[in-house]
Amino acid sequence: MQNFLLITYFYSNIIMSRLLLFILMLLAFKISFAQQNSIADTTAIKQLIDSSNQYEGDDPTQQLKLLEKAKTVAQKTGTVWLARCLKEEGLYYYNASMYERSITAFAAAAHLYLKAGDVINYTKCLNNLGTTYMHSGSYNSALQTLFLALEQAKLLNNLGMQASILNNISLVYQTVEDMKNALTFSKESLHIKLKLKDSTRLSGSYANVANFYADMERWDSALYNYRQAKSLYAYFDDSVGMSSIMLGIGNVFLGQKKYDSAYFYLSKSVENFTLEVPFDFRANTWVALLRVCTEMGRINEAERIKPKVEELAVQIADPEFQRLYHRAMYQYWLAKGNVQQGFKSLQEYVRYRDTFDLNSKNIEFQKLALQYELGKKVVADSVQAAQKVVLAQNETTQTRKTLLTVVLIALLLAAVAVIFYNRSKLLSRKNIIAQQNILLAAQQQKTNQLRILQAQMNPHFIFNCFSSIDAWILQNKPLEASALVENFSMLCRRILEQTSLPHISLSEELKTIRLYLEIEQMRSHHSFDFSIDIEPSLLNICTPPMLLQPFVENAVIHGIKPLTQHRGLIGVSVKETSDGYVCIVIADNGVGMVAGVQHKNEDKIKHKSVSMQLTLERLAALHTDMAKQDYFAIESPLPQGYGTSVQIKLPKIQTIC
Repeated sequence: MQNFLLITYFYSNIIMSRLLLFILMLLAFKISFAQQNSIADTTAIKQLIDSSNQYEGDDPTQQLKLLEKAKTVAQKTGTVWLARCLKEEGLYYYNASMYERSITAFAAAAHLYLKAGDVINYTKCLNNLGTTYMHSGSYNSALQTLFLALEQAKLLNNLGMQASILNNISLVYQTVEDMKNALTFSKESLHIKLKLKDSTRLSGSYANVANFYADMERWDSALYNYRQAKSLYAYFDDSVGMSSIMLGIGNVFLGQKKYDSAYFYLSKSVENFTLEVPFDFRANTWVALLRVCTEMGRINEAERIKPKVEELAVQIADPEFQRLYHRAMYQYWLAKGNVQQGFKSLQEYVRYRDTFDLNSKNIEFQKLALQYELGKKVVADSVQAAQKVVLAQNETTQTRKTLLTVVLIALLLAAVAVIFYNRSKLLSRKNIIAQQNILLAAQQQKTNQLRILQAQMNPHFIFNCFSSIDAWILQNKPLEASALVENFSMLCRRILEQTSLPHISLSEELKTIRLYLEIEQMRSHHSFDFSIDIEPSLLNICTPPMLLQPFVENAVIHGIKPLTQHRGLIGVSVKETSDGYVCIVIADNGVGMVAGVQHKNEDKIKHKSVSMQLTLERLAALHTDMAKQDYFAIESPLPQGYGTSVQIKLPKIQTIC
């Protein structure tokens, strides 16, 4: 019996040990199988992502299908691979300009990376997310996200990521036309890249700094940085980068009106064109080259460029590009002598310019909002920094706990006081800004009306000019018609150039007046004479453009035109008064104001007085400290019983305009 029990015990131990071994082998197999499945899933995800990238730009639908499939597989593998798939999805939507979906994907990927403790990829996702916010027009969100990414990059002590994020921050400020902050952050990025000796990225930083200087019209600084970038792009044989730098240098010389140098560098930019050069970039280069050729009088070359520019203009709807395109076409048509086409291009240019001005106004409001948000962030960062300092000191020694607690409370109270003070100050500033915005809106509306009025000559005058041209052609007077077309095109060009400037010299204003009077002489078959007299010392006096034209037009239409008794005469004289002002007198020997009004009523002409009203308001803006009767006077009739005299006083501002 005892032997039986021993044998039973012996064999039971063997069976149990083998059963235990079998269970262990089964568990090991299961774990190995799971690991193999995980490895297989990981490999599948990598292959799917790589395959999707092969379709980038060629077949977007197929690329998205592969990414969705990779995301489905990643659901089983874990957080990091799912975050990777979401990041790739965000890049896909970003390249497709579907920014709302891109923001959703990048935000989800950043959350998963943070959850998994992968700080590096979390920071990279924040950088991508901030850039996407910028392109979607959410500038406040873009800055907040990019500043958060910058803090993470500083904690990681990753200078390369810091330089990239700083560059993106500068692009946000450039978008809202805050060039001061854009230049500050771009220079900081450039400084880090110089420290890292990162030549491949250094060229792009020099180019960005140069672009910001060019936007600020600081041509010498822009040219220096463009040349620094040019030397680096030449070293790496980067045709795309070299082409962009040549365009930048060409635009600098174009801004300085150095057309020979601008033509040289723009031509070099075209020579570097490859399939990798962006479409809109090539379009801007051709438009700039068309404008330069026109300015240099290379009409044959401009004619060869024109079809290419027109083809590009059909495909690009960007208002800023359309504005530059129609401006170049207006100059081209005037150079060709085609007044009708030039006038159409002028109308389109004015329309897109007004759209651009409206966008600039909206950007200005967003710029103020960004400054306000950034101010709040600085206050919050100062409080957070103070708290970190106190906590660090509190951890150094237990014996100073009471003192450090007092310091912490004091700092918190001071921070709260600063916050409340700044809050009240910001609220007060917001009220002031709101009031200023109301005034600015009214002033902007009036300015836009004035610009439109300045950019468009009197429609009746334009119609009459074309009618006279038509009549002379029908009467077989080609020389008279040609002369009128030439003078009229010159007048259109001068008005377009001058109304884009805040001030011009008095000599330029009088040249425009002379050209206008010569056209009116031709239209009236030389039924009147005119004279313009100005002291030589007053030729460079600054004046707002188109200030005298409404008064001269009144003299022609309401004074000289109804005249039948004697030959008409208009005189414009400019002299300096004893009290330091410039006195301008516009006199005519016409029928006078009373008879002019009667003649106007008899002909049932409804002449718009908008231009005269705006002109008087412009005069008032120049004399805020004077009464109207001190700087503006009308006398009619004159002592001889007929005629009208208008006297205007302007401040003597001796400035090169």
